[in-house]
Parts: sequence; C-alpha cells; structure tokens
Amino acid sequence: MHKKFIDEYNGKRFIIEEDLSEAGAYFYVCDGEKSICDYLQDSISVCKELANEKYFVPMNDWRYLE
Repeated sequence: MHKKFIDEYNGKRFIIEEDLSEAGAYFYVCDGEKSICDYLQDSISVCKELANEKYFVPMNDWRYLE
C-alpha cells in the first residue's frame, strides 16, 4: 500500500504520493483538476519541505488519504 497526502492552500491543490516502485515520492501542484507541475523527491518528508519552501504550504496541514 502506498501513502498519499493532500492539501489545499492559497487556491491550489497539492498532492504527495508515494511511488509504487519505491523510487521516492511525487509532489504534484494542481490548479483545479489539472496538474501544473510535478517533482520526484526522495521521500514524503522531502516533498513536504519542498511544498513549504516553494509554495508556503504549512508542514502540519497535510491530510492522509486512505
């Protein structure tokens, strides 16, 4: 089972999804339903740091989706 987190902040939707091949985690930036940017990072925590640094998404604001 892979982990998935979501947050909505400043008019955008942010999604972090663990890669099934264990290559790391993907961080998606969405405007509405359309992905406008994505990043492959080493881990979920690195994705959260990137979201905070680049888009000011609060570190403790993420919701875990099951």
